[in-house]
Amino acid sequence: MNKIFVVIFLVSANLLYGQHIIKNLKWLNVEQEISELTVERGVTLYAETENIRDNEIVQITIWETDAKDDYLIGRYISRVEKNRIFFHWILDYNLNRAEMKKAMYKNGYTVQYYFTIQYNKTVNYNSGLLDVLAWNRTRAVYDGF
Repeated sequence: MNKIFVVIFLVSANLLYGQHIIKNLKWLNVEQEISELTVERGVTLYAETENIRDNEIVQITIWETDAKDDYLIGRYISRVEKNRIFFHWILDYNLNRAEMKKAMYKNGYTVQYYFTIQYNKTVNYNSGLLDVLAWNRTRAVYDGF
Protein backbone atom coordinates (compact mmCIF):
# COMPACT_ATOMS: atom_id res chain seq x y z
CA MET A 1 0.00 0.00 0.00
CA ASN A 2 2.80 2.44 0.87
CA LYS A 3 4.53 1.83 -2.47
CA ILE A 4 1.39 2.65 -4.42
CA PHE A 5 0.93 5.90 -2.47
CA VAL A 6 4.53 6.99 -3.14
CA VAL A 7 4.23 6.31 -6.89
CA ILE A 8 0.92 8.18 -7.12
CA PHE A 9 2.35 11.10 -5.12
CA LEU A 10 5.45 11.38 -7.34
CA VAL A 11 3.44 11.25 -10.56
CA SER A 12 0.87 13.79 -9.35
CA ALA A 13 3.56 16.15 -7.98
CA ASN A 14 5.35 16.13 -11.33
CA LEU A 15 2.10 16.85 -13.18
CA LEU A 16 1.20 19.71 -10.84
CA TYR A 17 4.63 21.25 -10.79
CA GLY A 18 5.26 21.01 -14.56
CA GLN A 19 8.15 20.10 -16.81
CA HIS A 20 11.63 21.06 -15.61
CA ILE A 21 13.19 23.58 -17.99
CA ILE A 22 16.72 25.01 -18.07
CA LYS A 23 17.21 27.77 -20.63
CA ASN A 24 19.01 30.96 -21.61
CA LEU A 25 22.53 29.76 -20.80
CA LYS A 26 25.08 32.59 -20.88
CA TRP A 27 28.65 33.48 -20.00
CA LEU A 28 28.51 36.68 -17.90
CA ASN A 29 31.01 39.27 -16.74
CA VAL A 30 29.49 41.83 -14.34
CA GLU A 31 25.98 40.93 -15.55
CA GLN A 32 26.91 41.50 -19.22
CA GLU A 33 26.90 38.59 -21.66
CA ILE A 34 30.34 37.89 -23.12
CA SER A 35 31.80 35.63 -25.80
CA GLU A 36 35.48 36.32 -25.10
CA LEU A 37 37.58 36.10 -21.95
CA THR A 38 41.25 36.50 -21.11
CA VAL A 39 43.27 33.81 -19.37
CA GLU A 40 43.10 33.61 -15.57
CA ARG A 41 39.95 35.71 -15.39
CA GLY A 42 36.66 34.82 -13.77
CA VAL A 43 33.37 34.36 -15.54
CA THR A 44 29.85 33.62 -14.31
CA LEU A 45 27.89 30.80 -15.87
CA TYR A 46 24.20 31.72 -15.89
CA ALA A 47 20.92 30.00 -16.74
CA GLU A 48 17.22 30.44 -16.08
CA THR A 49 14.88 27.70 -14.88
CA GLU A 50 11.19 26.93 -14.88
CA ASN A 51 9.44 24.52 -12.53
CA ILE A 52 12.55 23.77 -10.46
CA ARG A 53 12.29 24.67 -6.79
CA ASP A 54 14.76 26.94 -4.98
CA ASN A 55 17.79 25.21 -3.43
CA GLU A 56 17.56 22.24 -5.80
CA ILE A 57 21.00 21.02 -6.84
CA VAL A 58 22.12 21.14 -10.49
CA GLN A 59 25.27 19.79 -12.09
CA ILE A 60 27.31 22.08 -14.33
CA THR A 61 29.69 20.49 -16.81
CA ILE A 62 32.32 22.62 -18.57
CA TRP A 63 33.80 21.43 -21.85
CA GLU A 64 36.73 22.53 -23.98
CA THR A 65 36.23 22.07 -27.71
CA ASP A 66 38.33 22.22 -30.84
CA ALA A 67 37.83 21.17 -34.44
CA LYS A 68 38.20 17.48 -33.55
CA ASP A 69 36.92 16.71 -30.06
CA ASP A 70 35.39 17.94 -26.83
CA TYR A 71 37.31 17.57 -23.56
CA LEU A 72 35.78 17.52 -20.10
CA ILE A 73 37.21 20.33 -17.95
CA GLY A 74 35.16 19.65 -14.83
CA ARG A 75 31.84 18.90 -13.18
CA TYR A 76 30.56 21.29 -10.54
CA ILE A 77 27.49 21.68 -8.36
CA SER A 78 25.31 24.75 -7.93
CA ARG A 79 21.81 25.51 -6.65
CA VAL A 80 18.72 27.11 -8.13
CA GLU A 81 17.81 30.48 -6.59
CA LYS A 82 14.74 32.43 -7.71
CA ASN A 83 14.54 30.51 -11.02
CA ARG A 84 18.19 31.25 -11.84
CA ILE A 85 21.50 29.46 -11.67
CA PHE A 86 24.78 31.29 -11.12
CA PHE A 87 28.22 29.68 -10.94
CA HIS A 88 31.51 31.59 -10.84
CA TRP A 89 34.40 29.88 -12.64
CA ILE A 90 38.02 31.00 -13.02
CA LEU A 91 39.84 29.77 -16.07
CA ASP A 92 43.11 28.45 -14.64
CA TYR A 93 45.70 27.91 -17.31
CA ASN A 94 48.26 26.15 -15.14
CA LEU A 95 47.65 23.03 -17.17
CA ASN A 96 50.77 21.19 -18.22
CA ARG A 97 49.83 21.20 -21.86
CA ALA A 98 52.67 22.83 -23.77
CA GLU A 99 50.98 22.41 -27.16
CA MET A 100 47.89 24.25 -25.93
CA LYS A 101 49.96 27.14 -24.62
CA LYS A 102 51.86 27.40 -27.93
CA ALA A 103 48.59 27.49 -29.89
CA MET A 104 47.19 30.08 -27.50
CA TYR A 105 50.03 32.53 -28.04
CA LYS A 106 50.31 31.81 -31.76
CA ASN A 107 46.62 32.23 -32.55
CA GLY A 108 45.65 34.73 -29.84
CA TYR A 109 43.10 32.42 -28.21
CA THR A 110 42.72 28.88 -26.98
CA VAL A 111 40.14 26.43 -28.07
CA GLN A 112 36.62 27.35 -27.14
CA TYR A 113 34.60 26.44 -24.07
CA TYR A 114 30.93 25.67 -23.48
CA PHE A 115 28.90 24.39 -20.55
CA THR A 116 25.81 22.31 -19.89
CA ILE A 117 23.55 22.15 -16.85
CA GLN A 118 21.68 19.07 -15.67
CA TYR A 119 18.89 18.72 -13.13
CA ASN A 120 17.84 15.12 -12.47
CA LYS A 121 17.47 13.80 -16.02
CA THR A 122 16.80 17.19 -17.61
CA VAL A 123 19.80 18.22 -19.71
CA ASN A 124 19.70 21.58 -21.39
CA TYR A 125 21.25 22.56 -24.66
CA ASN A 126 24.85 23.74 -24.70
CA SER A 127 25.73 27.31 -23.88
CA GLY A 128 27.26 29.56 -26.49
CA LEU A 129 30.99 29.28 -27.10
CA LEU A 130 33.53 31.28 -25.12
CA ASP A 131 36.83 32.22 -26.82
CA VAL A 132 39.73 32.68 -24.42
CA LEU A 133 42.16 35.38 -25.44
CA ALA A 134 45.84 35.04 -24.65
CA TRP A 135 46.95 38.64 -24.69
CA ASN A 136 45.71 39.70 -21.27
CA ARG A 137 49.19 40.45 -19.89
CA THR A 138 49.98 43.28 -22.28
CA ARG A 139 48.06 46.47 -22.71
CA ALA A 140 48.70 49.87 -24.19
CA VAL A 141 48.33 52.97 -22.06
CA TYR A 142 47.72 56.29 -23.76
CA ASP A 143 48.52 59.38 -21.72
CA GLY A 144 47.62 61.90 -24.38
CA PHE A 145 49.84 64.44 -26.12
